[in-house]
Amino acid sequence: MREVADDLPIAYPPIGMERLTRIAPLAEPSRVGVVLDSADAARGLAEVLATHGATARILGEVDAGMRRTGVDGVDAALALAIVVDSRPSLTFDGFGFYPGHLRDAGPEAVRGVEALSVLVAALLAGAANTGLAAQTVSCGSTPLLWRSHDIAGMTELRAGTAAYFDRTSVIGGVCAEADSVRSRPSTAHKVSPLKYGNSTPRAAGPRRRPEGERTHTRKSAEAGGWRARSRFSISRRCDLPSRPRQHPTPPL
Repeated sequence: MREVADDLPIAYPPIGMERLTRIAPLAEPSRVGVVLDSADAARGLAEVLATHGATARILGEVDAGMRRTGVDGVDAALALAIVVDSRPSLTFDGFGFYPGHLRDAGPEAVRGVEALSVLVAALLAGAANTGLAAQTVSCGSTPLLWRSHDIAGMTELRAGTAAYFDRTSVIGGVCAEADSVRSRPSTAHKVSPLKYGNSTPRAAGPRRRPEGERTHTRKSAEAGGWRARSRFSISRRCDLPSRPRQHPTPPL
């Protein structure tokens, strides 16, 4: 990435000194932005960067409703921002969040977008009252890509799968099935005997994977069902909930 861009955002909160140490060399020749949700991670990253004479801009991650990463609430986000601002090798740049709980692109997302705007306004106001300048508000979500302009105060968009769309995007009505990525069967791969515990190597060719492994799928001839079609999938039917789509699904 450094060969094509000198501004590198690291959107996943770093945990542990091993990962923090790997960030430091990137920050020497590049402008690195790190999203983190822990005061401990902020302190650890600051120490590592200081030893390399480097700096990084920091976004404090807030839980916007996904309940996966991010600090809980505006007060916790401001407390984290203060910790970041107190470290010379860190530059507080703003806030980030992942609204992955809003999966649909239809009218039902309107209330969710309004709630995100309220959250952003509270974060910006709190930062200003604390004497901090929040230059960036970063949001990452493919389903909300087309509604991102409705999130008041957002300045940066990280839409992970929008470049190719996946099964979740089809279910949520973000795209038609024909617009999504599709896996293809392969006969050119080999299965590692160590990974799957086989006593002898297997010949190249498709095989059925253990229960629970699946990947991108395409609609089967069975009405309302999806059947796995790639070499990384099981061939068990998986029924999807019936829900209206924003776009009609073209026949295969």
